[in-house]
Amino acid sequence: MRPIFLHQESIFALLRELSHRQVTLFLCAVCQRQMGVYCEYVSGHPWDNRSELRSILNTCWHVSVFNENYEAIIEPEMTDFLDVDFNQSSSRFAIDAFSSIWHLTRWIVSKDECSIAGPVENAFSILDGYIYELVAQTEVTAQNDLMVDQHQLVQQEIHRQNLQLQRVSSLGWGSENWRSFQAEVEGETLLSA
Repeated sequence: MRPIFLHQESIFALLRELSHRQVTLFLCAVCQRQMGVYCEYVSGHPWDNRSELRSILNTCWHVSVFNENYEAIIEPEMTDFLDVDFNQSSSRFAIDAFSSIWHLTRWIVSKDECSIAGPVENAFSILDGYIYELVAQTEVTAQNDLMVDQHQLVQQEIHRQNLQLQRVSSLGWGSENWRSFQAEVEGETLLSA
């Protein structure tokens, strides 16, 4: 089994032991890093709705940081945020990034445990496709998969997820702790070291 899949299984097992609020904060951090992927794809297009999707993510952060009612959360509709062209890889990456935020809202609103996996899986799906393109590999092989799994960006995301999972597990219940966690991750991006 690929190292990124082992990592995902480990993360999912640990997330099941956390509170709804802790899981939400962790997923917000994972989604925050993916916003840049979405923003890069839609920039300059007529369907550019970055500010709205960023607003939804910010509302998710706010609801979790301040432990407020989730009624302010709006589940985004794909047609409002993407012009789906599956022939472009950047479209696929943007769809994954959008899907992560959709899963986050589903988790917050309905506590749908299936939605926990979405943002984590999508982060590695984006990285997998991006690195395959970056190194100009068109054939999916075990050797190429291992090269992707050992790439600096994948290792960085694994490290970030592990650290942030430890961090949300140990945070006290004061909103100041949660806000400092949010501030720590706001500048992080998925596709840059």
